Amino acid sequence: MLLENGHEVIALDCFLNDSYDSSIKRRNADFINSKKYNNLTWQNRDLRLDHLDDLIDEAEVIYNLAAMPGQIRSWDQFELFVHSNLLTVSRILQSPKINGKKFVQASTSSVYGEIPHGDEDYPLNPISPYGVTKLAAEKLILAFHQAKNIDFKILRFFSVFGPRQRPDMAISRFITAMTQGKPIELYGNGQAARSFTYVADCARATMNAGLRFSKHHVYNISGKKTYSIRHVINEIANILQIDPIIVDRDPRIGDQFITNGDNTKASADLDLYDSISLSEGIRLQIEWALRQIPR
Repeated sequence: MLLENGHEVIALDCFLNDSYDSSIKRRNADFINSKKYNNLTWQNRDLRLDHLDDLIDEAEVIYNLAAMPGQIRSWDQFELFVHSNLLTVSRILQSPKINGKKFVQASTSSVYGEIPHGDEDYPLNPISPYGVTKLAAEKLILAFHQAKNIDFKILRFFSVFGPRQRPDMAISRFITAMTQGKPIELYGNGQAARSFTYVADCARATMNAGLRFSKHHVYNISGKKTYSIRHVINEIANILQIDPIIVDRDPRIGDQFITNGDNTKASADLDLYDSISLSEGIRLQIEWALRQIPR
């Protein structure tokens, strides 16, 4: 979206295999490259280890969308999550080249805890190590802002979905299971609910966070409506015309029950709105997923 609006972009990734197969990430990069943007430069660098000062020096806005995701994995791999979600942010903020830059940090609804409901002032009480690392990064950014007057925005994303969704996320897993005739493991009997947010709407709000002046520092990037996981499965089943095989499981430790974000501030400041319905967004994700199946 930045490229299509004429901005020069330096994109960093080191294509780790830790969260999911790096070939999927490289395929996404190849899709971007196929557009043949002349205002795009790729850099293969690891934010945890590699030198960053030269790239920070060139930038006007830094969008940090890098993280190690996954509430469940974070219980057993906490050190990996600390390095990926906290120490990387510290390395960026401690760069001597950071002064005068705008910094946009991707955070998560997980910082609120089990049942986030309301605006950005809702109490912060994460229930997974993943959420703890993301909240710690937020607090670190605030400390640097107070000490060095760094201009920042924190975006708390709620259940992003759409084409190219990570394979470990719920809608991707449901689509894969149904198309392969495999059972869906449904934790907590499907009573959990989410404020699903379409990826293009997230991208628009993220772009604007770095380009616009606004008085707020923290935003919920959330859809306006909340849907149960059962509802989502039924939507996928209706589109695919498949009867899902469902295996009910107990709730998992660290999983949120209901997320219901208030996006009033992001709607006003960052032009966040639901551009399409949940059903249409799922249909577009299914169409993309089916195109990935070898013929």
